[in-house]
Amino acid sequence: MDTGATISWIPQEILQSLGAQPFSRLPFSLADGRRLERDVTAVLVQIDGRKAPVEVPGGRGRRVGGDGPPGTGIDSGPCG
Repeated sequence: MDTGATISWIPQEILQSLGAQPFSRLPFSLADGRRLERDVTAVLVQIDGRKAPVEVPGGRGRRVGGDGPPGTGIDSGPCG
């Protein structure tokens, strides 16, 4: 599935539980026209045995969204 997402979002609560600390705060434009700012951190993601560092903003709610790490060839399927 190609969601058109260019970055993966991980709920802030999950990032905090992993001990990930934000290193930046960046503005984002959403597909529906909304603009917002989110803290950004980096995590190491492993999917199907492939690992890649990924820059991620902390989202709200309980859903993980977006596409797989760049260079891994992983696209998102159903999220949540």
